[in-house]
Amino acid sequence: MSKDNKKQEKQEETTTPEVESNETEEVKAEGSKDAKKEKKKEESDAEKIVRLEEELKAEKDNALRAHAEMVNFRKRQEKERTTWNNLTIKDIVSAFLDPIDNLERSVEAASTEHNSEEVEGKLSSLSDGVKMVLQQFMEILDRKKVECVDPKGELFDPNVHEAYGQIETDEVEEGHIAAVFRKGYKIGDSLIRTATVQIAKKPTETEDAAQEEKKD
Repeated sequence: MSKDNKKQEKQEETTTPEVESNETEEVKAEGSKDAKKEKKKEESDAEKIVRLEEELKAEKDNALRAHAEMVNFRKRQEKERTTWNNLTIKDIVSAFLDPIDNLERSVEAASTEHNSEEVEGKLSSLSDGVKMVLQQFMEILDRKKVECVDPKGELFDPNVHEAYGQIETDEVEEGHIAAVFRKGYKIGDSLIRTATVQIAKKPTETEDAAQEEKKD
C-alpha cells in the first residue's frame, strides 16, 4: 500500500465520527422540529375546539333569544286581538243593554198579581214570550263572554258601582249594596256598564225609641 492510500484512509477514519455526530444532531433537530409542530398542532386543535364551542353557545343563545321573541310576539298579538275583539263586542252590546233592562222590567210587571184572572192569564202568556226573548239575549251575551254584574249584598266599590243614594236598613250590612236599580255588564276585566245601586246605612233611632231606651 502506498503512502498516499494510507494517508487517505487515515483521513477518512478521522472524519467519519464527525459526520456521524453531525448526522445525529440533524436527526435530533428534525425530531425537535417535529415535536414542536406536533405540539403546535395540538394547541391549534384545542383552540379550534374552544372557538367552535363558543360559536355553538352563541348560536344556541341566538336561537333561544329568537324563540323568546317569537313567543312574546305571539302573546302580544293574541292580547291585541283579544282587546280589539272585546272593544268591538263592548260597542255592540252597549246598544242592547237598555232594551234588555226594559224586557226584565216587563217580566217583573207581568209577574205582579192582578184581580182579574183574565188579565192575569193574558199577562202570563205575554210574560212567557218576553222571557223567551230575554233568554235569547242572555244566551248571546254568554257566548260572547259578557257577564252580568248583579252586586246586591256586596261591598260598594266606586270603581264598578254607581251610587244612587242610600237607604236605611238592617237587612244589609252598612256600606254594602241594598238594592240594584240597573245591573252592570262586563267582558273579561273590561267594564261595559256600571251597576246603579243603593247603599245601605244603619237606621236612625226615632225619638220614641230613644225615650224608651232612656226609660229602660
